[in-house]
Order: sequence, then C-alpha cells, then structure tokens
Amino acid sequence: MKYQPGQSGNPKGKPKGALNKKTRWLKLLEFHADELVEQAIELAKSGDTNTLRFCLERIIPKAKDRPVRLNLPQELDQPKALIEIGNTILKGVAEQEITPDQAKSLMSVLTAYSDSSLIEKLSQEINELKILVNQNKEQ
Repeated sequence: MKYQPGQSGNPKGKPKGALNKKTRWLKLLEFHADELVEQAIELAKSGDTNTLRFCLERIIPKAKDRPVRLNLPQELDQPKALIEIGNTILKGVAEQEITPDQAKSLMSVLTAYSDSSLIEKLSQEINELKILVNQNKEQ
C-alpha cells in the first residue's frame, strides 16, 4: 500500500489535538499546585530528606564546571608540547584536581588544536612543494 498525503499510516492512532500523558498530568496537578508546594515544603521542614533534596535542587542550580588552570609550554606547535599537555591533563585527573568530564573536554580541545595545527603545517608543505615543482618546470 502506497502512502497517501494527508493519510496516517495508523488511521486509529492518536487523534489530532490529543494531549500526551505528561501534559494531562500537568493539567490535573495545576489546580492543586499551591497546595502541593506547601505540603512539599512542610515535609522538607519536618525532615523528609527526599523532599528536602527535591526542594533544594529546585532552589540551588546544579554546579557548573569550574575553570581549570594548566601550565602550558611556550611553544604549543611542537608535537612534544601536545603530549606534555595531555600528560598534564591525565595527571590532573589522577590527582583529582580535574574531573574526568573536564579532562574529556580539555582533550577534545587539545585534539582540535592538534588537528588544526597539522592542517596548517601540511598546507605550508604543499605550498613549498608547489614552488619547488614550478621551479623545476622552469629549468
């Protein structure tokens, strides 16, 4: 059977305008929102640790990554320098100064820098080879 424009593959599927479960529940809870919030606050204040954690998670935003300080070599364009930086990152994780997620991000930046540096070097070498080829043709 070929698909027809405007005709669903499941004619008995969800009717147009029908609300999903989450939206239906939100509409049902909306009427009691003030009451539920007050009750959650009272439970938290009375020592219900799960409700307390829930309330605090809504008040205090989740902490973002903190800035990471790295001592970088002077000449970053050297392959040895990139390995040195990678070792510094790994050492930071081992000494718990850098989180694994931060290390992953830093290594991604290092890889991107390495790739762009390599492309630049290859481009220079290609240009030098072109000059040599043209010089040889002229001779």
